[in-house]
Amino acid sequence: MFFLIHPDHETRLNGFATRILASDRFDRLESLSPELEAAELRFPCNPIELRSDVTIRTRLHEEAVAAADPKRADQQLKGVREALDKAMTCAPSEGFLWFMRYWVRINQGAQAEPELANLAMSYRLAPVEGWIAVRRNVYSLAVYDLLAEDQKRAVRTEFATLVNSGLLATAVRNVLGAGWPIRDQLLSELEWTDQTMRYQFARMVRAEGADLAVPGVKLRDPLGWHQ
Repeated sequence: MFFLIHPDHETRLNGFATRILASDRFDRLESLSPELEAAELRFPCNPIELRSDVTIRTRLHEEAVAAADPKRADQQLKGVREALDKAMTCAPSEGFLWFMRYWVRINQGAQAEPELANLAMSYRLAPVEGWIAVRRNVYSLAVYDLLAEDQKRAVRTEFATLVNSGLLATAVRNVLGAGWPIRDQLLSELEWTDQTMRYQFARMVRAEGADLAVPGVKLRDPLGWHQ
């Protein structure tokens, strides 16, 4: 019903959110603020519009952090949390929103352990979704030792999904960063992934100066050493 009445609002905000998740950059994203505020006040609520609202506000926060503007970053993070509360009331079964609740609270200084239930709920509702994994996997790897065994399996599978989906830059950053202590476990999960993606992943890891044994991949370089 909402889409029939206001198709332009949902389409416009969702278009921005989709491109943000694909790492596109925008000038003057703040100009969307009136539309975001309108989305939060609208009745009946629209889950897609509110999810887009959260995504856009998150990018605004990240831009303020990158600009070393702590006051604006705090204001934007507060805006993310307020938008998130409205979005979760509208769509409580959205796995992305449960992860974002975890993300917001961690970025506001909360300890990870009391917030792990939000992370667990995110995996329960959206276990294998590449666009969520781009953000979620690195945060999960950072608290891997605190997770239950089924959640650990979900995190490893999610890492493999990043590789299989061609989200290789993210997967490389994760294994060389937060995932380094469990790199052997992560790499073993790649056995079922697409061979071409595995090969490209291995090349990108090598380019970063790491020599990791990627299942089923042998690399050679001009010096003659191989993997």
